Amino acid sequence: MKKYFVIIFVTYLVSPLYSETIYLKEGTVVRGTILDETKWIVLIKNSIGSLTIDKKDIERIDYTQDAPKPKESEEEKSKKALGSAALVPNGTKPQVPKFFASLDYFNVADAYKDYLDTLQPTANLFVKTVGYDSASYKSKITTGIGVRWGVLLPLQTEATYLGGSLGYITGPTNETNWDLRSRSGGNATSREYSKTTFWRLLGEIRKTIPLSDLVSLDLGAGLGLAFGKMEDELTNTGSLVTVLGLAPKYAFSQSWNGITWEVAPRITYQWENMSGSIGVRYAGLPTMDSTENLDKFKWTPFGFFVELGW
Repeated sequence: MKKYFVIIFVTYLVSPLYSETIYLKEGTVVRGTILDETKWIVLIKNSIGSLTIDKKDIERIDYTQDAPKPKESEEEKSKKALGSAALVPNGTKPQVPKFFASLDYFNVADAYKDYLDTLQPTANLFVKTVGYDSASYKSKITTGIGVRWGVLLPLQTEATYLGGSLGYITGPTNETNWDLRSRSGGNATSREYSKTTFWRLLGEIRKTIPLSDLVSLDLGAGLGLAFGKMEDELTNTGSLVTVLGLAPKYAFSQSWNGITWEVAPRITYQWENMSGSIGVRYAGLPTMDSTENLDKFKWTPFGFFVELGW
């Protein structure tokens, strides 16, 4: 802090020339003309030169009318609106929540892997045991789409946030179509459509690393509880119904829950009272055990997301 003491001595001698005053937390007073100010530093000039001061060392700043005051964020405006009565007992500033909403895209990853592993053995069964001349199938799995709403609160500094979110994922889905051929018993078709959905409750933590005045790298992670549901519909036609006696239509469903987690780094751009982010998300979801009618389902997807904060 020696440089501060030298500056205070000189600035007291020439103080009539300057009207901006910076009060440092350890008691030093620096007078001069503020040239520039960002979220993290203040550049002030006086007769002995320019000085860059870290804002974390500043108690308060007295401005003139023409001084380049920093733009107030929505969070700062909210804190001022709360007034001194909103201070917590230890004298710290009130915590202002940050809300956010996101749209997610998740890839197929390992979804329906256990089901897909049964298709070729089933085709062999249709031919060798049931008696069809041929059995072919085509399976198509679609990706998952998610939405999320949440709130975050800053800890001691605005660089770290804790909060929670509620999310919903629709998908992935699977559609498998069978084509069964038999010259003696007649042909048949079968279609199976399966859809999976999840609700997620997550506790979240984020760490902000500034890259510039407006851009930051945010490192996020979450842990919580997920509720999954699978709905499966099977439609049969032809000799599967007339010869083998299967019902034309079956419907099954299964619900389960368990631990869910994720890691989600993102790049965030801040403007006025809002922010926009784009990032990647790697998530783990609870596994559904196999049942009498449904195969085991496990999904650990990788995805992309866009997020809006306010």
